[in-house]
Amino acid sequence: MAAEDVARTEEVLATQQQLLRSFLRATGDLPVPAEPEPNHLRFAHELPPCTPWVHSSPGRPAEQPGGSSAAASPQPQRRAAVLPPRPAAVSVDMGLNSAHTAELARALVEARHAELERQRMHRLSEMHASSTDAAVAKAARLEAELGAARAMEVQRSHREAELDAALIAARARIVELEALDGDRRAALASTLEGSTQDALARARAARAHEDELRREIEQRRIDADELRAVDAARRAELAQRHAQIAELRAQLAEARGVADADAARADALQRRLSAVEPELREARAKAQAALADAERVPALERALDEARAHAARAAVSRGEQQHNVPPAAERTGGGGGVAAEGELERLLAASRAQVASLSSELESAHEREEALHAQHEAVLGMQAELEAELSATGAHAARVERSARELRAAKSAEAAAGANAAVDVRDGGGGAPALHRAPVCAHAPPAASRCVQSIGGAGTRVGAGGAPAAQPADDGAAVHAFRFSSAEAQERPSIRTHLAPPSRVPYALSAQAAPGGGSASRAQLETRHMELSLERDKLQAEYARMPISSGRTLNERRQKAQLEERLEGLAAELGALNVRLRPV
Repeated sequence: MAAEDVARTEEVLATQQQLLRSFLRATGDLPVPAEPEPNHLRFAHELPPCTPWVHSSPGRPAEQPGGSSAAASPQPQRRAAVLPPRPAAVSVDMGLNSAHTAELARALVEARHAELERQRMHRLSEMHASSTDAAVAKAARLEAELGAARAMEVQRSHREAELDAALIAARARIVELEALDGDRRAALASTLEGSTQDALARARAARAHEDELRREIEQRRIDADELRAVDAARRAELAQRHAQIAELRAQLAEARGVADADAARADALQRRLSAVEPELREARAKAQAALADAERVPALERALDEARAHAARAAVSRGEQQHNVPPAAERTGGGGGVAAEGELERLLAASRAQVASLSSELESAHEREEALHAQHEAVLGMQAELEAELSATGAHAARVERSARELRAAKSAEAAAGANAAVDVRDGGGGAPALHRAPVCAHAPPAASRCVQSIGGAGTRVGAGGAPAAQPADDGAAVHAFRFSSAEAQERPSIRTHLAPPSRVPYALSAQAAPGGGSASRAQLETRHMELSLERDKLQAEYARMPISSGRTLNERRQKAQLEERLEGLAAELGALNVRLRPV
């Protein structure tokens, strides 16, 4: 019976699915296949006769053609389906009734809902079963962890019991030792108190020493800041001087161009003067000839006057009054004087004209010569001015280069001072810090030139382990470091003005004094180190003062090589002294 129900239900579901497909194809929601399914033909004769579609508005049931609504259908207990508006061009050859199709669709939807509900319940049961299994596994895991924790707790309790037993035994042993060793404890307490006092004293001395070192470092930082400010100022001054040098070089180039142009003009004038000089010599010769002719003019004038007087006397003596004409009988005798007079007049006129022309030529030649001399003197003056300006510019450039070299030397000295200013504070004996490498700058300002004392202070002998001994020490074996005093620092003007390079003064002594009274030899080494450092600084200053262009001649090269050899020797000797003065 159940099998028949299942078969009938499957058949109904298949029919409903086929009808739903046909309905969806009719409405256009499902594409029509190329060939109709055989189910369509199979179920077509089983359906009621075809009736036309009747559309219903939204919210109203669909009506049949006879005017009866879906409520008058064979199933009055069901509500008619509200169908969406349908296009008028749909074919009615499907053989389907709208109400029957709606019922089938509704039944199909309900069956689908029932199937989904069954699947949901099945999934819920599966999820419940899986969650139950996970909870059981988690509970088992937690139970295992709880068991492990309980085991660890038991182990910890056993260990605590063992530790309590060991602590009780240790306390009993301590009580026993305290009971057995009371006197020793008292002696130990007194010893510890003395050691504590000694350690506190050393710590206070070390703290004071550290404070002094901090003050000295701060002072050196202040000095370094001052040096940086001086360096910045000198850099600005150097940049300004470089700008001045560039400007002076431009002016020098311009002046050289002007001098070259003036020299070219002077050469042209000289060539013109040399070209005009033959004409000038010719004009001078003509002038001298004209002067000679001019010297002959008075003699000619005197001869002319004599001839005129002779002619006048002859005319008066002969009695010819008109026009000074002699009689025909005497013309032959007096004709020579008239001819001589005419010739003299012509010669005199020609001489005067020649003298006038030569005088004008001589004056113009003199004027040209004076103009050329004036131009030559002006060119010579301009050349002298340019040479003076060039010499002044060269002197200024030399001063600027000298200042630049001094500035470079000062910068190298400051760099050396920065390299020498490192203070190495290491842990001395007995836990007290000692200054093992503290180079004290000989050129430092008075505020920074403080004596670096040892941790025990001046006049205290350092014992074994770094603790100060009770007996005072003599002055020869006192721990000290060589330095310049404030008075010596104030007496040296080069400390702050010339910024001389710092000397590598010897390292300060460590807290461990040399056994056997070796301080005197160390003081001698320090004195020798100071002397060599001063000599090296002097040679470095001399080497820095050498001009950049030195080394061109054999003597300059020899002097430079000698200075370099002496500096290398001093550096080697200072290195050896530094090794000997290095603390053990």
